[in-house]
Amino acid sequence: MNCNNNCGDPSSSTYQNAMNKINTDQQTCPFINSVISMPGPTGPTGPTGPTGPASGPTGPTGPTGPTGPSGGPTGPTGATGAPGVEGPTGPTGPQGIEGPTGPTGATGATGPIGPSGGPTGPTGPTGATGPAAGLNAYGGMYLTTSQNFQRQDTPITVELDSTMEDYRITGSNNAIQIVEGGVFEITYSLVATLNSAGNLVVGVKENDRVVPGTSGTITLEEAGTGMIVKNMIVKLLGSSSLTLVLLSTTSEQGGTINQASISAKLLD
Repeated sequence: MNCNNNCGDPSSSTYQNAMNKINTDQQTCPFINSVISMPGPTGPTGPTGPTGPASGPTGPTGPTGPTGPSGGPTGPTGATGAPGVEGPTGPTGPQGIEGPTGPTGATGATGPIGPSGGPTGPTGPTGATGPAAGLNAYGGMYLTTSQNFQRQDTPITVELDSTMEDYRITGSNNAIQIVEGGVFEITYSLVATLNSAGNLVVGVKENDRVVPGTSGTITLEEAGTGMIVKNMIVKLLGSSSLTLVLLSTTSEQGGTINQASISAKLLD
Protein backbone atom coordinates (compact mmCIF):
# COMPACT_ATOMS: atom_id res chain seq x y z
CA MET A 1 0.00 0.00 0.00
CA ASN A 2 1.32 3.31 -1.04
CA CYS A 3 1.05 6.35 1.21
CA ASN A 4 0.29 9.72 -0.15
CA ASN A 5 -0.95 13.01 1.07
CA ASN A 6 -4.30 11.44 1.98
CA CYS A 7 -2.83 9.16 4.57
CA GLY A 8 -3.65 11.63 7.35
CA ASP A 9 -7.25 12.17 6.37
CA PRO A 10 -9.44 9.96 8.50
CA SER A 11 -12.20 9.99 5.96
CA SER A 12 -10.04 8.84 3.07
CA SER A 13 -9.91 5.27 1.94
CA THR A 14 -6.20 5.37 2.27
CA TYR A 15 -6.58 6.26 5.97
CA GLN A 16 -9.12 3.54 6.45
CA ASN A 17 -7.00 0.93 4.70
CA ALA A 18 -4.01 2.02 6.63
CA MET A 19 -5.80 1.60 9.87
CA ASN A 20 -6.87 -1.88 8.86
CA LYS A 21 -3.39 -2.71 7.87
CA ILE A 22 -1.96 -1.53 11.11
CA ASN A 23 -3.46 -4.46 12.81
CA THR A 24 -1.44 -6.88 10.66
CA ASP A 25 1.58 -5.07 9.61
CA GLN A 26 2.72 -1.99 11.36
CA GLN A 27 5.80 -1.84 9.17
CA THR A 28 4.19 -1.42 5.79
CA CYS A 29 4.05 2.38 5.65
CA PRO A 30 6.69 4.76 6.98
CA PHE A 31 3.86 7.06 8.12
CA ILE A 32 2.15 4.49 10.25
CA ASN A 33 3.63 5.83 13.48
CA SER A 34 2.57 9.21 12.47
CA VAL A 35 -0.88 7.94 11.82
CA ILE A 36 -1.01 6.37 15.21
CA SER A 37 0.09 9.60 16.86
CA MET A 38 -2.33 11.84 14.97
CA PRO A 39 -5.32 13.20 16.90
CA GLY A 40 -8.62 11.65 16.47
CA PRO A 41 -11.90 13.51 15.90
CA THR A 42 -13.20 15.86 18.55
CA GLY A 43 -15.36 14.06 21.07
CA PRO A 44 -18.71 15.31 22.33
CA THR A 45 -18.81 18.22 24.84
CA GLY A 46 -18.46 16.99 28.40
CA PRO A 47 -20.92 17.95 31.17
CA THR A 48 -20.72 21.43 32.70
CA GLY A 49 -18.55 21.49 35.77
CA PRO A 50 -19.84 22.78 39.19
CA THR A 51 -20.36 26.53 39.63
CA GLY A 52 -17.50 28.20 41.43
CA PRO A 53 -18.00 30.53 44.46
CA ALA A 54 -20.11 33.66 43.84
CA SER A 55 -17.30 36.02 44.72
CA GLY A 56 -13.88 35.96 46.15
CA PRO A 57 -12.96 37.39 49.55
CA THR A 58 -13.25 41.18 50.06
CA GLY A 59 -10.00 42.86 49.30
CA PRO A 60 -8.37 45.41 51.67
CA THR A 61 -9.83 48.96 51.89
CA GLY A 62 -8.12 51.25 49.52
CA PRO A 63 -6.66 54.61 50.60
CA THR A 64 -9.07 57.55 51.17
CA GLY A 65 -9.41 59.63 48.10
CA PRO A 66 -8.87 63.39 48.11
CA THR A 67 -11.72 65.61 49.45
CA GLY A 68 -13.95 66.72 46.67
CA PRO A 69 -14.71 70.38 46.03
CA SER A 70 -17.21 72.18 48.36
CA GLY A 71 -20.82 72.35 47.33
CA GLY A 72 -22.30 75.17 45.42
CA PRO A 73 -22.96 78.70 46.79
CA THR A 74 -25.20 79.12 49.92
CA GLY A 75 -28.82 79.28 48.97
CA PRO A 76 -31.06 82.24 49.96
CA THR A 77 -32.29 82.46 53.59
CA GLY A 78 -35.71 80.88 54.03
CA ALA A 79 -38.74 82.78 55.34
CA THR A 80 -38.96 83.32 59.10
CA GLY A 81 -41.06 80.63 60.76
CA ALA A 82 -44.07 81.36 62.95
CA PRO A 83 -43.26 82.20 66.63
CA GLY A 84 -43.22 79.16 68.88
CA VAL A 85 -45.40 78.75 71.96
CA GLU A 86 -44.11 80.80 74.90
CA GLY A 87 -42.27 78.56 77.32
CA PRO A 88 -42.74 78.62 81.10
CA THR A 89 -41.11 81.41 83.09
CA GLY A 90 -37.65 80.43 84.18
CA PRO A 91 -36.42 80.76 87.77
CA THR A 92 -35.56 84.23 89.00
CA GLY A 93 -31.96 85.00 88.37
CA PRO A 94 -29.57 86.34 91.02
CA GLN A 95 -29.90 89.98 91.97
CA GLY A 96 -27.77 92.17 89.82
CA ILE A 97 -25.27 94.64 91.17
CA GLU A 98 -26.68 97.96 92.35
CA GLY A 99 -26.79 100.50 89.61
CA PRO A 100 -25.52 104.08 89.94
CA THR A 101 -27.65 106.58 91.86
CA GLY A 102 -30.13 108.29 89.60
CA PRO A 103 -30.46 112.07 89.32
CA THR A 104 -32.30 113.92 92.08
CA GLY A 105 -36.02 114.14 91.36
CA ALA A 106 -37.98 117.33 91.16
CA THR A 107 -38.97 119.02 94.41
CA GLY A 108 -42.44 117.93 95.52
CA ALA A 109 -45.31 120.25 96.14
CA THR A 110 -45.31 122.17 99.43
CA GLY A 111 -47.28 120.36 102.10
CA PRO A 112 -50.16 121.87 103.99
CA ILE A 113 -49.36 124.38 106.69
CA GLY A 114 -49.08 122.69 110.07
CA PRO A 115 -50.84 123.84 113.19
CA SER A 116 -49.49 127.10 114.55
CA GLY A 117 -47.88 127.21 117.96
CA GLY A 118 -47.98 124.57 120.65
CA PRO A 119 -51.03 123.14 122.41
CA THR A 120 -53.34 125.51 124.21
CA GLY A 121 -52.32 126.04 127.79
CA PRO A 122 -54.62 125.30 130.71
CA THR A 123 -57.47 127.70 131.36
CA GLY A 124 -56.78 130.12 134.13
CA PRO A 125 -58.86 130.28 137.28
CA THR A 126 -62.34 131.72 137.06
CA GLY A 127 -62.40 135.37 137.91
CA ALA A 128 -64.67 136.98 140.43
CA THR A 129 -68.33 136.97 139.55
CA GLY A 130 -69.68 140.45 139.13
CA PRO A 131 -72.97 141.60 140.61
CA ALA A 132 -76.03 140.57 138.70
CA ALA A 133 -79.68 141.33 139.08
CA GLY A 134 -81.60 138.70 140.94
CA LEU A 135 -78.59 137.22 142.86
CA ASN A 136 -79.21 137.11 146.57
CA ALA A 137 -75.56 136.49 147.51
CA TYR A 138 -72.18 135.78 145.88
CA GLY A 139 -68.50 135.72 146.71
CA GLY A 140 -65.28 133.71 146.44
CA MET A 141 -61.53 133.33 147.05
CA TYR A 142 -58.42 132.48 144.96
CA LEU A 143 -54.72 131.64 145.25
CA THR A 144 -52.08 134.19 144.21
CA THR A 145 -48.93 132.26 145.16
CA SER A 146 -48.16 128.51 144.98
CA GLN A 147 -48.54 125.68 147.47
CA ASN A 148 -46.42 122.53 147.68
CA PHE A 149 -47.79 119.18 148.83
CA GLN A 150 -46.60 115.62 149.47
CA ARG A 151 -48.22 112.26 148.87
CA GLN A 152 -51.07 111.89 151.36
CA ASP A 153 -54.37 110.10 151.96
CA THR A 154 -56.04 112.73 154.18
CA PRO A 155 -57.55 116.05 153.01
CA ILE A 156 -55.29 119.12 152.76
CA THR A 157 -56.89 122.58 152.63
CA VAL A 158 -55.89 124.71 149.66
CA GLU A 159 -54.48 127.99 151.01
CA LEU A 160 -56.59 130.67 149.29
CA ASP A 161 -55.18 134.10 150.14
CA SER A 162 -57.29 136.59 148.15
CA THR A 163 -61.02 137.39 148.03
CA MET A 164 -63.31 138.17 145.09
CA GLU A 165 -66.02 140.80 144.95
CA ASP A 166 -68.77 139.61 147.27
CA TYR A 167 -72.30 140.27 148.48
CA ARG A 168 -73.57 138.63 151.62
CA ILE A 169 -70.83 135.96 151.25
CA THR A 170 -67.47 136.72 152.80
CA GLY A 171 -64.05 135.17 152.45
CA SER A 172 -61.41 134.62 155.13
CA ASN A 173 -59.01 131.99 156.50
CA ASN A 174 -58.91 130.01 153.21
CA ALA A 175 -62.75 129.65 153.20
CA ILE A 176 -65.91 131.40 152.02
CA GLN A 177 -68.62 131.88 154.64
CA ILE A 178 -72.24 131.09 153.77
CA VAL A 179 -74.59 133.24 155.86
CA GLU A 180 -77.98 132.19 154.49
CA GLY A 181 -78.75 128.64 153.43
CA GLY A 182 -80.36 127.71 150.10
CA VAL A 183 -79.53 126.45 146.58
CA PHE A 184 -76.09 127.55 145.43
CA GLU A 185 -74.03 127.33 142.25
CA ILE A 186 -70.47 126.41 143.23
CA THR A 187 -67.56 126.71 140.77
CA TYR A 188 -63.94 125.79 141.41
CA SER A 189 -60.73 125.34 139.39
CA LEU A 190 -57.24 124.09 140.19
CA VAL A 191 -53.97 123.79 138.21
CA ALA A 192 -51.30 121.55 139.73
CA THR A 193 -47.93 120.07 138.78
CA LEU A 194 -47.18 116.48 139.82
CA ASN A 195 -43.51 115.59 140.25
CA SER A 196 -44.19 111.96 139.28
CA ALA A 197 -47.03 109.94 137.77
CA GLY A 198 -50.16 109.68 139.88
CA ASN A 199 -53.62 111.00 140.70
CA LEU A 200 -54.71 114.18 142.50
CA VAL A 201 -58.29 114.15 143.86
CA VAL A 202 -59.89 117.57 144.57
CA GLY A 203 -63.21 118.41 146.26
CA VAL A 204 -65.21 120.97 148.29
CA LYS A 205 -65.93 120.58 152.00
CA GLU A 206 -68.87 122.16 153.82
CA ASN A 207 -67.67 122.46 157.40
CA ASP A 208 -66.38 118.89 158.04
CA ARG A 209 -68.09 116.99 155.20
CA VAL A 210 -67.27 116.67 151.50
CA VAL A 211 -70.13 118.11 149.48
CA PRO A 212 -71.55 115.28 147.29
CA GLY A 213 -70.80 115.66 143.56
CA THR A 214 -67.93 118.11 144.00
CA SER A 215 -64.92 115.75 143.78
CA GLY A 216 -62.80 115.53 140.61
CA THR A 217 -59.46 113.91 139.64
CA ILE A 218 -56.34 114.98 137.76
CA THR A 219 -54.50 111.90 136.37
CA LEU A 220 -51.00 112.04 134.88
CA GLU A 221 -49.03 109.07 133.52
CA GLU A 222 -45.77 110.89 134.12
CA ALA A 223 -44.55 114.07 135.78
CA GLY A 224 -46.36 117.11 134.39
CA THR A 225 -49.12 119.69 134.87
CA GLY A 226 -52.86 119.05 134.90
CA MET A 227 -56.03 121.04 135.44
CA ILE A 228 -59.56 120.50 136.71
CA VAL A 229 -62.60 122.79 136.53
CA LYS A 230 -66.01 121.87 138.04
CA ASN A 231 -69.36 123.59 138.30
CA MET A 232 -72.30 122.19 140.24
CA ILE A 233 -75.54 123.23 141.94
CA VAL A 234 -75.94 122.11 145.56
CA LYS A 235 -78.02 122.87 148.62
CA LEU A 236 -76.07 124.33 151.54
CA LEU A 237 -76.92 125.07 155.15
CA GLY A 238 -76.77 128.58 156.60
CA SER A 239 -73.79 129.61 158.70
CA SER A 240 -71.47 127.11 156.95
CA SER A 241 -67.89 127.36 155.73
CA LEU A 242 -66.77 126.17 152.25
CA THR A 243 -63.12 125.16 151.62
CA LEU A 244 -61.30 123.78 148.56
CA VAL A 245 -59.32 120.67 149.54
CA LEU A 246 -56.90 118.08 148.15
CA LEU A 247 -58.65 114.88 149.17
CA SER A 248 -55.70 112.62 148.27
CA THR A 249 -52.71 112.24 145.95
CA THR A 250 -50.75 109.16 144.79
CA SER A 251 -47.79 111.06 143.32
CA GLU A 252 -44.77 109.56 145.09
CA GLN A 253 -42.84 112.81 144.83
CA GLY A 254 -45.73 115.18 145.58
CA GLY A 255 -46.28 118.36 143.59
CA THR A 256 -47.29 122.02 143.55
CA ILE A 257 -50.63 123.87 143.31
CA ASN A 258 -50.07 126.66 140.79
CA GLN A 259 -53.56 128.22 140.58
CA ALA A 260 -56.81 127.70 142.47
CA SER A 261 -60.16 129.44 143.11
CA ILE A 262 -63.65 128.78 144.47
CA SER A 263 -66.85 130.84 144.23
CA ALA A 264 -70.50 130.49 145.30
CA LYS A 265 -73.73 132.13 144.11
CA LEU A 266 -77.03 131.88 145.93
CA LEU A 267 -79.68 131.00 143.36
CA ASP A 268 -82.73 130.45 145.57
